[in-house]
Amino acid sequence: MQLPNPLCEFCRHEDGTFNYEEWHAILIGIGDGLQPWRPDEPSCKTEHHYYIVARGVTTFLATCILIRVIGGLQWPTT
Repeated sequence: MQLPNPLCEFCRHEDGTFNYEEWHAILIGIGDGLQPWRPDEPSCKTEHHYYIVARGVTTFLATCILIRVIGGLQWPTT
């Protein structure tokens, strides 16, 4: 049994070709999610939904990791 390609339905046009605009918006969203003080990237206006979701998820995960690291520094275990 072969596992399906994770990008088989994701970032694809109706004809099955790869949609580079969606992929670009996701990658830029991840990068901007690590720098949430930056304004939205204007080149991602056509695929704004993918950009916002990628930026939001990345910002959330980075914040959780930062809180965990700071919490570990304040309350060391012995």
